[in-house]
Amino acid sequence: MGFPELGSPSNVPLKFLSFFSGRPGFVLKVAYKYIGKDTGVQRMGKLTVFLGALLISYQAHAGFLGNTLDADYLFPTDGTVFDPMSNQVVRAGPEWNVQNFSIDVSDTMITLSRASPINFISGSFNGLSFTDIFGTIASIISVTVDASTTIAGFDNSRVSFDSDSIFLNFESLNDSPNFFAKVNVEFGSVPEPTTLALLGLGLVGAGFAKRRIH
Repeated sequence: MGFPELGSPSNVPLKFLSFFSGRPGFVLKVAYKYIGKDTGVQRMGKLTVFLGALLISYQAHAGFLGNTLDADYLFPTDGTVFDPMSNQVVRAGPEWNVQNFSIDVSDTMITLSRASPINFISGSFNGLSFTDIFGTIASIISVTVDASTTIAGFDNSRVSFDSDSIFLNFESLNDSPNFFAKVNVEFGSVPEPTTLALLGLGLVGAGFAKRRIH
């Protein structure tokens, strides 16, 4: 499928650029395909648009909402993927359904629910991981089990994390129907723009200057 004609950067609505938030890889692919054969001022105009989109794509948000998470079911260790669950952009409603779990991520919480009973067999790890694969989310600084969690034995000792990933370990736990677990996530400050984004800003300015000259 082709891409619509963009024309002058001044004609591109802000909502078009906001579409690229958290999608720097997609921006680069589109730019390569869309402006690769253009020359001169035409190329500079389109390049300005896509560099603006690239800048937006690298702006980190302090929470999960609007960003892409990778999730995996890990067993029997936290380095062994038992069931790859794919990448999802965090929006309203559940992001995954796996092993009869419904997994819903909000801006600062991860909620797991399941209507039928479950017994987690033993292993060094039997559970889920969630990872910010594009680096668009602020650093994770705290993950705690919410008081509304109903599964016996699932407490903070079964939660681990680093700046980009969260691991929830249910190894050897058993539960009755209506399984429910929730963790609260706290984030650090939003990181500064990357070097690539700063370079892009300079090129955008140069693009507008060249258009004025012509």
